[in-house]
Amino acid sequence: MGILNPKKKKKEELQAPKWFKIMMVGFVAYAIIASLFSDKVSDSKKVADAKLKAAGPQFVFAPLAPTKDGGRDLPLFGRDRAQGDGAEAGCWETVEISYKLYNNKNELVEDRMTAESEPMRFTLGLGDGLPALERGVLGMKPGGRREITARPELAFGAPGFTHEKLTDKDQVAFDVVLKSVERPANLPFSDLGLRIYDDVKGKGRIAQCTDPVGFRLRGWKADGETLWRDQNISEKTFETTIGRGVAPYAIEKALIGLQLDGKRTLIVAPGYGRPLFAEDAPTEENKNEPYLWEGLPIPQDEVILLEIERVPLPSEMPTEFVQPAKE
Repeated sequence: MGILNPKKKKKEELQAPKWFKIMMVGFVAYAIIASLFSDKVSDSKKVADAKLKAAGPQFVFAPLAPTKDGGRDLPLFGRDRAQGDGAEAGCWETVEISYKLYNNKNELVEDRMTAESEPMRFTLGLGDGLPALERGVLGMKPGGRREITARPELAFGAPGFTHEKLTDKDQVAFDVVLKSVERPANLPFSDLGLRIYDDVKGKGRIAQCTDPVGFRLRGWKADGETLWRDQNISEKTFETTIGRGVAPYAIEKALIGLQLDGKRTLIVAPGYGRPLFAEDAPTEENKNEPYLWEGLPIPQDEVILLEIERVPLPSEMPTEFVQPAKE
């Protein structure tokens, strides 16, 4: 029997077992391979992004499907290629854009992105721009770039718009760059004199700028008990197009983002019950007289309360803006 060496025994106890050594070697090897693979995937993604940009716009065209009422239920498609920075383009704001126009064969029809081209200017909501562009650039930020595919009714099939190389039956596509967003200097209202509270959420697609909508409302004076001239108008259905500045500003503002059958309560400061672009501006002589809108007297010299409910209209055109899932 040999003599035990306590130092040798202690050294053997401190050594890791073979299975642990093998596991550690395997882990290190896996980490190295994973790192190399990750770098390769990252490089592949960069190459793919570069190829996507170099390939130009990739528009989404859909078949024209007839609906029960004979119309065409084709949404307005969009895909953001660059986000941009700053304030989003919204109703009543003036935008400057440049664009390229394509037909549904992806053939370039018009190029307004050249250095010699003047940017297109229009105010969102007024109807002086193509419906596809008015609706399509909503929410964009300056410097942003978006692909917009539109059905004929929202492009050169819309009333008042024509193109020498396109018919009113053609789907079209725009590659749009938003250059600037400008709030008109003469815009008489801010949001300081208007408070909006949601009562009933509603259902379906939300109303947005340029949408035709139907609604009902009731109004009280500031005490919350006195109806305007004791007129209960909750049974009457009104119709307007958001952004046109025809309905009172407070009502148009409250309709934005409201779903069908949704309800909102408004606290409206003096003056906010007038249409945004009303030509008959109040004078010193009549500034305290009720403003008449579709025969409805709206007090101008005191705070009023409104209850507004959005209801469907047969004439509403589905102009859903679809942002496809990111690839």
